[in-house]
Amino acid sequence: MKAIVIRHGAFGDAIMASCVLPYLDNDGYEITFYTNEKGAMVLKNNPRISEFVMHNSDIPIGEELDAEWEKQSEGYDKVVNLTGSMENELLFAYHQPLYSKTLRERREYVNGRNYFDYHLEKAGYTPNGNSVLPEIYFSKAERNKAKSLRNKHKGMFIITWALTGSAIHKIYRYFEQTMTTFLSKHKDAMLVTVGDHTSKLLTFQHPRCINTMLWEMPFREAMLLAGSSDLVVGPETGILIASSAFDVPKICLRTHSGADQLTKHWINDYSIQAPVSCSPCHLLHKYKDVWRDKCQLDDDKDFPMPACTNHKQEDVLNKMEEVYALTKEGRYQKQKN
Repeated sequence: MKAIVIRHGAFGDAIMASCVLPYLDNDGYEITFYTNEKGAMVLKNNPRISEFVMHNSDIPIGEELDAEWEKQSEGYDKVVNLTGSMENELLFAYHQPLYSKTLRERREYVNGRNYFDYHLEKAGYTPNGNSVLPEIYFSKAERNKAKSLRNKHKGMFIITWALTGSAIHKIYRYFEQTMTTFLSKHKDAMLVTVGDHTSKLLTFQHPRCINTMLWEMPFREAMLLAGSSDLVVGPETGILIASSAFDVPKICLRTHSGADQLTKHWINDYSIQAPVSCSPCHLLHKYKDVWRDKCQLDDDKDFPMPACTNHKQEDVLNKMEEVYALTKEGRYQKQKN
């Protein structure tokens, strides 16, 4: 039997879609994954995938896209199309009907549905207690590179912080203040930042801080770094989604998603919801300045941001201290991957 999984999107979308692969594999399907370069890169080495079918970035839309999917699905016994399963059905962007609805109406529509569970439902499966987490596989050479970093900084409490995501609310305004406070208190702690070119604006210099942008560190290396760290922190980004494939403690600074939607199944999860009444809003602010008409803003006069980006420093630091203490007590067994 043959199955094709279709998922257009960014890094995190492909990672999340991988949660359906064990179910298909266990049912005896030979799996083809139809995605873009980003998706194929993050799912590389997955033994459940027999073949990748690649599309370029200029995918068609509307009826042409439906025709493309139908063409790619020919000859398969099962078709699992996960494109838009989050961003069109549980998170809503400008121009979608639910974007203009009230917060209450959006919450009632989403009704606590979990992203990972929903992927499985779209594939025709029910979680019933089995794993619903993503799967990421690394080569021996990649794993050795991660071991080299750990050995180089042996005894250090390594924090990987994902600085930004794909939308205005996927950022933490008080990142620098929070980390300088933590590094000042713990001389055995070090920070590694990951992000795209815009993230560099948030970085700061410190003798125990390594700033690595994605042009310096490919996304696969950033995922592996996260999985082999002692703690991963950041907004709702691909790196945080990737960290859910590992038992590394993680603090996701949730904004537009709630615990039920995103972190419900995560292992060693210490995530924090934004302390504003509109979070989770289930809105995806992908378009420039549209969010200004929808978001509750903070009180910064020079550059007001969505209020959900201002998680309290005390809350973030308390969670970090909790993880630090448990780690030093040897309470975590590192997962081998």
